[in-house]
Amino acid sequence: MRSGSLIQIEKIKVSRQQNLPDRVCFQFNDSLLRDIQLWRETNKKLQLPSDILTDFRYLVLINQQKSFSVELNFCSFYQQNEEKIAVIQSKISLDGKINQQIRHDYLQEPQLLQRIITAHYWLIEQMLNQLKLKLSSDRKKQTPQSHLDQKHQFLSWSLSLGLTMIVAAMLILASINLPVVLIIIVLLTFLGQLFIKRFLFPNFFDSVIQKLLNSRIFSSAKKSRLNYPNKLK
Repeated sequence: MRSGSLIQIEKIKVSRQQNLPDRVCFQFNDSLLRDIQLWRETNKKLQLPSDILTDFRYLVLINQQKSFSVELNFCSFYQQNEEKIAVIQSKISLDGKINQQIRHDYLQEPQLLQRIITAHYWLIEQMLNQLKLKLSSDRKKQTPQSHLDQKHQFLSWSLSLGLTMIVAAMLILASINLPVVLIIIVLLTFLGQLFIKRFLFPNFFDSVIQKLLNSRIFSSAKKSRLNYPNKLK
């Protein structure tokens, strides 16, 4: 399905010649909400126009450069009686946090609000799925799927601790004084962790980002409730 005028990316002017993407806006009305419900029920995929997809990718890259944690801003408008009203705004970061604001008077219309929220997060999912943030083929060969498992972090710390204990025992047996032993233990612990994370699990962060884009954000979003303390005025 084509998105048409359903999705717009607002831009801010940073110079006379340059405008940068700032947030993603969804434009809803009753007819579009019905269409989206049908698309969801029939597992349709939304096709983003090339210009919107390019701006969205640029928006993600800009946010990634600003801070370590990427935060994306999505806002849904609902047109009723020739007036467009901002109903819901979500700021989503890749660490799984969702900051959501809802226009207070729409809390009095829970059925309509639920339809807007459902369409809102469905469109976010469709857009993020088309980012195609995947590891390169060479890096995939070096990064087995099991790297996503948290047991790797435990293994990393366990190996470091084991190496440290062995070396510490050898140093104690060699009758090296205590301050030197402590300094060497701290250094070896740090170097052991650095080596394991750098060479045994070099692509752990990229894998976590890919997993979050595909699952965690939306598992949180689908469980969102209507009684958020933050509201759009």
